[in-house]
Amino acid sequence: MDTSSTVGRLPRPGETVLASQLLSHVGGKGANQAVAAARSGASVTMVARVGTDAAGDEATSTLRAEGVCVDGVLRSGSLPTGRAFISVDPEGQNQIVVASGANAALSPADLDAVAPLAAPGGIVLAQGEIDPSTIVHASELAARRRSRFVLNLAPVVELPPETLRASDPLVVNEVEAEALGIDTSDLETDLARHVGTLATSLVVTLGGAGAISARTGVVVRHPAPEVTAVDTTGAGDAFVGALVAALADGASLEEATDEAVEAGAFSVRHHGTITSYRRGGRRGRNGGAA
Repeated sequence: MDTSSTVGRLPRPGETVLASQLLSHVGGKGANQAVAAARSGASVTMVARVGTDAAGDEATSTLRAEGVCVDGVLRSGSLPTGRAFISVDPEGQNQIVVASGANAALSPADLDAVAPLAAPGGIVLAQGEIDPSTIVHASELAARRRSRFVLNLAPVVELPPETLRASDPLVVNEVEAEALGIDTSDLETDLARHVGTLATSLVVTLGGAGAISARTGVVVRHPAPEVTAVDTTGAGDAFVGALVAALADGASLEEATDEAVEAGAFSVRHHGTITSYRRGGRRGRNGGAA
């Protein structure tokens, strides 16, 4: 659950500022991306843990209303539903603090329990907000089920090299790319060098400048449309959800990244996370599984 406040400016360390608006809505990277993928036409099953509290009830009911299968959303009696506390300034920039709660308890055994829900040949998407051992297991589960593994390593957590190499693509922003040893001063050249060694393919998001996609022999810059941003919160999740939906529908990495850039640009023009996501994606979508 996200608690989002609108402030005149982001506070400095030790400073208190007053908010002009306070909103509460369902969030979390996994949930945001699940909704973004579903709104883009994909058939989506969410795997996560929430508490047995009212926030957990609201999270699952909201996902269900968005067309996301929640049979894989497990409940924890000992931990509360995770929360994020977000401040957004007039330029749309934000500060976010996440208290993972029950979502941190999602385990490899939990994935085994809900594995039959995953469509063979679909896409398994993971984010850095869950336990690293569970991310590793998700990649192994994808390999066993001949599914494509996509990893949005946000935040950056330590993972075995083979897990990163299995990512197709590995999606990060510029800060996260630097943490992985990618030279952001010459992204096209360095991404070409890392394809096949760091990850099977890579996508680096560049905020208002769009994104760069890289696979073996092909590195493409994808400019973003010029928009006035009011809230950038969750824009990266809109991007990832649209990306995997397009990939599940048979798009190339370049086509899917174009689609994702458009979805992210749409999101920043509106307040909130899932409330800002567009409906509809590529024309003629068949509805792939993610």
